[in-house]
Amino acid sequence: MYLKTISKRATWKGTGGEHVLFQRRKGCSMAKIEDVAKLAGVSPASVSRFLNNRNLLRDTTAERIQDAITKLNYSPNPIAVGLRTKHTKMIAFIIPTMNNLYYIELFNDIHRLCTEYGYTLCLYSVEEDLDLLKKILGELSEFQYEGIIISYLDEPEIFDEICRLRCRMPVVLISADSGKTDFDVVYLDVRDATYQATKFYIDHGYRRVAFIGGGFSDGLRIVIKEKKRGYEEAVREAGCPVLLDIPKGKTFSDAPDNMTAGVLGAHDMMALPEPPDSILCSLDIIAIGVCRYLSENGYCVPEDVAVTGFSGTTLANIYNPAISTIVQPLNEMARAALDLLLRRIKDPESDPVRRSFCASLRVCRQFKNR
Repeated sequence: MYLKTISKRATWKGTGGEHVLFQRRKGCSMAKIEDVAKLAGVSPASVSRFLNNRNLLRDTTAERIQDAITKLNYSPNPIAVGLRTKHTKMIAFIIPTMNNLYYIELFNDIHRLCTEYGYTLCLYSVEEDLDLLKKILGELSEFQYEGIIISYLDEPEIFDEICRLRCRMPVVLISADSGKTDFDVVYLDVRDATYQATKFYIDHGYRRVAFIGGGFSDGLRIVIKEKKRGYEEAVREAGCPVLLDIPKGKTFSDAPDNMTAGVLGAHDMMALPEPPDSILCSLDIIAIGVCRYLSENGYCVPEDVAVTGFSGTTLANIYNPAISTIVQPLNEMARAALDLLLRRIKDPESDPVRRSFCASLRVCRQFKNR
């Protein structure tokens, strides 16, 4: 399934199942260019010339066409304009899933900026299905979009398709892969962020720090692998045990949802002969699942077990009690991604640019030193 935010709400069947469209621009009507021409007393070709360059027409003719456009509340079809000019003013944003509030908040930030620049942002969610992503990447066209932002989906098994897409249109990656140097990339060092958070707890007296990740054990995505590596580096440096819980399974459909992954992971960790005194989670929603299990089984957070998520979404703030989390600079990352894409649209031959960001641990007030 993917979502496109470009027109009035409607559903239809097609590639990947049911698709949903949402209206983001106000005042769109069903008027056609022929309706404008008829009301203005000119030919459709004259209306087309007005839309492309009104200076080509006499002032009186241009005024009649403008009056007709205003009365009919006419808005040109951006795809039709794009077929003529290759400037659709539309950008695609592709995310792994809608079930992670982080991606929704990132979309909202990029959408707000796109609106300021006069662009329409279209959202595709592949729901962790890389085969669907391959199909979508193969079907995207420069006549639809002026550029694409792909968030945390630059996996090895899909990267050839991303490279082929870049030959057709500008592409910007939001990535946790430090090796992506030949693309325009917004890079977040999730490995160091998780390393620093783990070290924080160890430095404050916690000796059994656990890590609960999402995804599935036989196919971890890059972003989860990097978080896991950061955790492992910190505990091994300190001589602490490695306490890992990754959902079992060979495909995404076999893996539990993130909330359930947190509940099941906490169950496994607390069943150990020596359970953890602190649990780091790869996502905020997993941390909430952990807190839910702990609360329902008589544990106090953080007196018995400190719990930390990753993303810094509003979800971590509104949960009671508030959850410690590793906060990402969403606004800055969103602006960097859009700035890089607009730069690439303007200058397709420019050298690749990498914008690097760091995340930081935000500890809730309930945190206790050991």
